[in-house]
Amino acid sequence: MQLKPEYTDAYLNRGLIYNILQRYPEALADLTKVIQLKPDYANAYVSRGNVYLKSQRYQEAVEDYTQMIKLKPDDSESYFKRGVALSNLRKYQEALADYTKVTTLKPNFADTYYNIGVIKETLKQDACPDYAKACSLGYKEACNLCKPTSKK
Repeated sequence: MQLKPEYTDAYLNRGLIYNILQRYPEALADLTKVIQLKPDYANAYVSRGNVYLKSQRYQEAVEDYTQMIKLKPDDSESYFKRGVALSNLRKYQEALADYTKVTTLKPNFADTYYNIGVIKETLKQDACPDYAKACSLGYKEACNLCKPTSKK
């Protein structure tokens, strides 16, 4: 930014636009600049974490979401997205802990219950209650994942 190089909102907004345009290296450069200029700017961490997540740089995404959580401990989006990154790293127990936290912060977020079900299914645990909850909250794809079994 030529006129005011310390203007963090301009870097943040441009970084968000680069992210939408899938120009991830430029987005990361701008969002990193925001964090360098203002290390306590919470939204810069979640925004950069989102770029890392889309870029499949999961460990770096985890680190940024963790920093966001330190700055804003009740941010359900950061717990959810950190859970997604952790799942991709196959750190299922840590992901489950984050998703469980989301259920306390945002109890009607269907995607959380669906993701819990996916992890439980991966771990060969009963995922049906979680899929049923996701279905009841409007996540249609979860509705047919568990069929009631007939008792003989």
